[in-house]
Amino acid sequence: MVGGDEDVYLRILPILEVIGAKGGVGYMGASGAGHYVKMIHNAIEYGLLQAYSEGLHLLKEGACENLDLEKITKIWLHGSIIRSFILELAHEIYEEKKDFSKISGEIGGGETGRWAVQEAKEQGVPLRVIEESLNIRKLSGQTGGNYATKLVAILRNKFGGHSINPSSLKFRRTRKKNL
Repeated sequence: MVGGDEDVYLRILPILEVIGAKGGVGYMGASGAGHYVKMIHNAIEYGLLQAYSEGLHLLKEGACENLDLEKITKIWLHGSIIRSFILELAHEIYEEKKDFSKISGEIGGGETGRWAVQEAKEQGVPLRVIEESLNIRKLSGQTGGNYATKLVAILRNKFGGHSINPSSLKFRRTRKKNL
C-alpha cells in the first residue's frame, strides 16, 4: 500500500515485491494514499478480531457445553464463508492450548482505528462496528477484559508481536463488570 510519486514507486517495486507478501504490494495514489489505505485496513481488522473473538466466547460459555473450539475453528477453515487468516491464527491458538487464565484481556493499540473513526465522522460515513471495537479496547484497559478480549490480545500477539499483559490483581478485582 504505497503512495507518492508513481515513477519512484515503479523504481522500487522490485524491492517491495521481494519484501512484501506475494500479490500484497500496490500503488495507491498520491502521497499519503498508502497510509490512508493501511489505516482503513487496520480499522477493519479491529472489527474482524472482535467479531471472531465474541463468537468464540459465546461458543465457549453459551448454551452448548464443552464445545471443542479447536475442532470448530478447523472445520470453519474448510468451506466456511468466514474463513480467513485471523481464523487460521485462532485455530493455532486452540491447537497450542493457550492458557487464557494467565493473561489479562487488556487490548492495546487502537491508534489507526481512532484515526479511521475520526476520518469517517469528518466524511459522514458511519463506522459503528469499528467504533464499538475501539470502545471495547478502551474498556478492556479499565476492567481487564473477558475471554473475547483475551483472544483478541493473543491474536494481535500472534500476527503482529503486540505485547500481552499478564493477568493482575487489579483486573481480578474488577472482572465482575461486564464488557
